Order: sequence, then C-alpha cells, then structure tokens
Amino acid sequence: MGIPYSKQINAAFDEVTPLVAAAFDVLQTTKNIALFLLGIQIVTVVVLISTFIALLGLLISINPGLTEERDALVTPLLRWGARRLMNMRFYWTEILLGGTFVLLGCAIGAVLAIWLTSTDFQKIAEETGSAGGGQDDRRKDLGADEG
Repeated sequence: MGIPYSKQINAAFDEVTPLVAAAFDVLQTTKNIALFLLGIQIVTVVVLISTFIALLGLLISINPGLTEERDALVTPLLRWGARRLMNMRFYWTEILLGGTFVLLGCAIGAVLAIWLTSTDFQKIAEETGSAGGGQDDRRKDLGADEG
C-alpha cells in the first residue's frame, strides 16, 4: 500500500507545485500594484491639501470683510514669495543643491528597492525549491525511503 500512496502524493505534489509558483507571481504583482497605488494616494493627498490652502487664501484675499486677516496672513506671504522670485538669480545654487539631494535620494531608494526585492525573491525561491530543482531531490528521497 505504500507505493501507490506515495505515487498519489507525488502526483498531487506535481499538480500543486506550478500553482504555488503562479500564486507567488500573483503576490509579487499585487505587492507592486499596492506600492504604486500608495504613491498615487500620497500625491493625491498633497495636491488636495495644497488646493485647499490655495482656495482658503483666495477666499481671504477677495472677501472685503477680512482686510485685517488679509494684511496679517496673505500680504506677508505674498511679499516673501515676490522677493524670492525677484532675487531668483541668488538662489540657483540652493535650487541645484536641493535638486541634487532629491535625485541622489531617488537613485539610492531605487537601488535599495531593486536589491531588496531581488534578494527577497531569491530567498523565497530557494525556500520553495523552485530554484535549482530542490523539489525533485525531496521526491527522490521520499521514493527511496518507501521503496
């Protein structure tokens, strides 16, 4: 009875192994989609907050009953922005330095993401045995024990 039973186990194992590999691919794709949606949500929140602030500033600016609030809130902010725009030639080094840091951070993040994803994939592939034929060796060992 041991030999037919082990043949049934091996047959079932042969049926399940491709499904596990396909499920892993689906899981990877789902993870990538989730990260992409997270980025979209963050950008959406930033855009909505900045739109809200702009509309609030617009309401304060055009409402004639809020002249004191406009003079206290909006006017200094607009003066500061206008001064920055008028003296833009003096701030190019700051802009270039900030842009360099942003690009460097993006590059480091991309390299780390690729490296971590590839090492995780290799670990999971080795654990499941889909890299290097580890499942075949286990099946041979099972057949040798029972036969």
